[in-house]
Amino acid sequence: EIWWAEGNLDEIFAVTNNLNDFTPVYIEFMGEVSSKGRFGYRESFSRKITIVDILKVQKVIPKDCH
Repeated sequence: EIWWAEGNLDEIFAVTNNLNDFTPVYIEFMGEVSSKGRFGYRESFSRKITIVDILKVQKVIPKDCH
């Protein structure tokens, strides 16, 4: 599944703005999950996560996440 994310994304964008589209980042957050439906651009996402709180955003991926 590919999910649509919304909410206060400013803290994520502050870290990722100067990266190219293919640069991975590590993000920890708290959010609210939707039931299945149609979300986002052209309703092409089957689920939505509303980000409530950003816990961590970093360019370095932890080794246990590879």
